[in-house]
Amino acid sequence: MKIVAFTSPVHNLDKDFFKINPDIPARNRNFVHRIKELGQLDEKLLGTVSSNSSIGSMLVVSGPAGIGKTQLVMEYAHAHQNHFTSIFWIFAESTRAIEMGMLTIAKKLLDHYSRMIESSGVSDAEARIRAASVLGLQELLNDISPHDNHLNTIVTRIITRAVLEWFNRKENSQWLLVLDGVELEDIIDIFPLIPVNRCNHGHIILTRRHAVTSKIIRQMPVLPMSTKSSRVLLTKLSGKTEAEKDDGN
Repeated sequence: MKIVAFTSPVHNLDKDFFKINPDIPARNRNFVHRIKELGQLDEKLLGTVSSNSSIGSMLVVSGPAGIGKTQLVMEYAHAHQNHFTSIFWIFAESTRAIEMGMLTIAKKLLDHYSRMIESSGVSDAEARIRAASVLGLQELLNDISPHDNHLNTIVTRIITRAVLEWFNRKENSQWLLVLDGVELEDIIDIFPLIPVNRCNHGHIILTRRHAVTSKIIRQMPVLPMSTKSSRVLLTKLSGKTEAEKDDGN
């Protein structure tokens, strides 16, 4: 498969070119299937997006701490892996955390395309050099760690810009990016760090405690679980069956 620079005007790339193993936190085996909420999330996220929208399909999932926002989105991501060519998850409590999340994505992209190039018979070292050049991620050849608190701001911006170019490719239209725990008062502050300003495709889910005031961003409040669902969850966590709980054992 031919590898092309993501900043180039090359078209007709197969969607498999952008297919990458999903990066999602481990599935919660005790998740109580909130079928109604999962259906609402799917409908709001994948519904028709205006061609005039500058933010693509973004959904803010909001609700108080402990209400189950993260678990709901996590279950959705696991259940819909086959719908998306890639899924990335960033714990986004600060702009710095988002930058480090983009660095982690950059490393995954570099590893993925290095393997793709290496499969054509190129050495591992040469494959990484070529992939870094294609992606605009030459800085990663210096073995940067996402846990490095002394990362140069310029380097961080270069890496973030390169990742955004990958997201921005029109052919790369079936990705899902989850930003978990975005508590900045104005989410516009994070727009330079995520694929929204020049990208009206792909899908973004933000979880946060408070809804946003914007009228152009879709929102979904998460409400407390029903009594029945709460009972099922407690049963799962206790390891007992419903009959055992009713018997008081």
